[in-house]
Amino acid sequence: MQKQRFLNLTGAVAVGLGLSLALLWLLGGKATPVTAARDHRPLRASGDVYCVTPVSGSYPGCTQVFTSVQYAVDSATGGEIIKVAAGTYTDIHQRGNITQVVYVDVPLT
Repeated sequence: MQKQRFLNLTGAVAVGLGLSLALLWLLGGKATPVTAARDHRPLRASGDVYCVTPVSGSYPGCTQVFTSVQYAVDSATGGEIIKVAAGTYTDIHQRGNITQVVYVDVPLT
C-alpha cells in the first residue's frame, strides 16, 4: 500500500513538472521580428533625417543619430524622416496604460 502511494505521488510530481516545463517552453518563445517595406522614394530637399541604429556613431546624411526608435520619434516635431537600421530594438516604453516598442503621434516618413 505504501509503495503504491509512493508511486502515485512520484507520478503526479513527474507529470506536474513536465507540464510546468512545457508551459515555460511555450511562454519563453521569442517575439517574431517585423521588417518594414523599403521606401524607394527620394528624400525631400528639406527636412531633418533622423537615423536609428543599435550602434551609436556618426553617419553621413543623418541630422541626428539615436539608438532607440522611440527617442527619434520623441525628438521629431512632424515631417522628419526617420531611417531605422537593421537590428533588434528591445526597449519598451509605456504611454498611458499601453506598453509598446514605439508610440508615433506626429507625421513621419
